[in-house]
Amino acid sequence: MTSIRILYVDDNNEHRDLVADALVQFDERFDVILERGASGAIDRLAADDEVIHCLISEYELPDQTGLELLATVREEFPQLPFILFTGVGSEALASEAISMGVTEYLPKRYEETQHERLGNRILDAVSQSRIEQDRDRVYEALEAATQGISILDANGRYRYVNDAFADLYNCTPEEILGEHWTGLYPEPEVTRFQQEVRPRLDETDMWMGRCRGMTVDGTIFPERASVTQLDTGGYVCVVRPVTELDGNEPTLEQQNEQLDRFVSVVSHDLRNPLNVAIGRTELLQNEYDSEHLTEAQQALDRMAELIDDLLTLARNGQRVDDISPASLAANAKTSWQHICSDDSTLVIDTDLVIRADRCRLQQLFENLLQNAIDHGGDGVTITVGSCEDGFYVADDGPSIPEDRREKIFEAGYSTHMNGTGIGLSIVADIATAHGWKLKATESAAGGARFEITGVEIVDR
Repeated sequence: MTSIRILYVDDNNEHRDLVADALVQFDERFDVILERGASGAIDRLAADDEVIHCLISEYELPDQTGLELLATVREEFPQLPFILFTGVGSEALASEAISMGVTEYLPKRYEETQHERLGNRILDAVSQSRIEQDRDRVYEALEAATQGISILDANGRYRYVNDAFADLYNCTPEEILGEHWTGLYPEPEVTRFQQEVRPRLDETDMWMGRCRGMTVDGTIFPERASVTQLDTGGYVCVVRPVTELDGNEPTLEQQNEQLDRFVSVVSHDLRNPLNVAIGRTELLQNEYDSEHLTEAQQALDRMAELIDDLLTLARNGQRVDDISPASLAANAKTSWQHICSDDSTLVIDTDLVIRADRCRLQQLFENLLQNAIDHGGDGVTITVGSCEDGFYVADDGPSIPEDRREKIFEAGYSTHMNGTGIGLSIVADIATAHGWKLKATESAAGGARFEITGVEIVDR
């Protein structure tokens, strides 16, 4: 876990400073920001230049109560951990705070261990919040996929299906969840799976081919499916319908290659992080101060990275349709929060606002920033700045050899040991979808520089 920025709201100056000093001594990652009242706290939360990871508040404040502040925070920042740390303790207050969605209710006891207890509650709350945010990102990525995706348990029952998967079978996800997969396939296909597909899965963990699915009203249709077996015994299934044009392979060559890349990476890279995440997060529910927490966080980060990359890749060739003004600085800062790096530095040297799909712009920044960290070495400094007709992301690490500056954008090409070879390919796809031009060159510091030009700049 990197730096943890804490906003502490309390109008008792002496006690506020004492708690802040104690928290910094408890964990050097804590960065404590102090405010006297609720209005100052709301202003801090709304500021673009600061990201608050946890809010601590006294109940009695000069302008509002802590519960009134909690109500505002839950409306504007529903996922932000909120700890009510108060000397006004009562069962009624605790009950009301819990019903309003407080993360933790902690009475002040003025004893030696109170700051240690508070520090541990902060670590637990922030860790849980980050895990939940990563889960949300994973499911958002799955829901955005155009292919039907499902996850089955070891007994063959559906534990997750996206809307695209349910649509294929003319039903809703709720109608499928908990049901056995055999209910969506005619009997001959069930027999074929037992005789042909399962032995292949036991041998290679993956199968891909054509079969016949069945809608809930009994209509049978052809489909192309890929099945990956997980170490838990469950399965990840990716399905799309077969159209008449599918018999003419050259007309669908790009789509098929894209699906193949998706299945290949899922089969080799998704299984282990997924299993670790499931096991470790279960442990988290039983204990707060857990040695498994860091491993669970890393696994979820890895899983989110892979699924985001793969499902963004699945959108290749689609033009963006959700264009709006987007601040380069704000999107770069948000992307930086999703990057795990203790010794790297981000410098933002632009105030440009451009027209772009914000979600894809953030994905572009995340991939370029992660690429700079992966290849730039320890202590790399990354700069996001303006250039003629666009913007750039540059670093002071090693430069990219000239003979590789076009090849690095090809899917599957990677020089990094743990790379999927998809990140920069996605950057190129996002640029193309916007009608932008992308070029790799050398930065002023001798490192790598990626220039994105042809963008539409918003006049201010």
